[in-house]
Amino acid sequence: MRRVRERELEVDGLVSRTIYPEVPPKVEYALTEAGESLRDIIDRLDTWGSWYRGHLTAQSPSPPHAQAQGDGRTVAEKGKPEAQDENATPASPADSPNNP
Repeated sequence: MRRVRERELEVDGLVSRTIYPEVPPKVEYALTEAGESLRDIIDRLDTWGSWYRGHLTAQSPSPPHAQAQGDGRTVAEKGKPEAQDENATPASPADSPNNP
């Protein structure tokens, strides 16, 4: 499976593969310029992955990138809809949950 992923990354131009004619065979992979452009994203995913592994075992409070923003919600919470009062009257018929 790993070999399939490596080949996909090579076909996509994110890594280059060098094959050395020796026994046993030796193959080296390196990031291309396009692959290097992803380094910051990869590093951030690695940081998050380390936090998440610790979170699973220690239940730490929040990921390293989550910081409260103006209204007290974290960056992650901004993408979630705010809780609504079930008894509140919708502002318009389009806001009604029963409106198709």
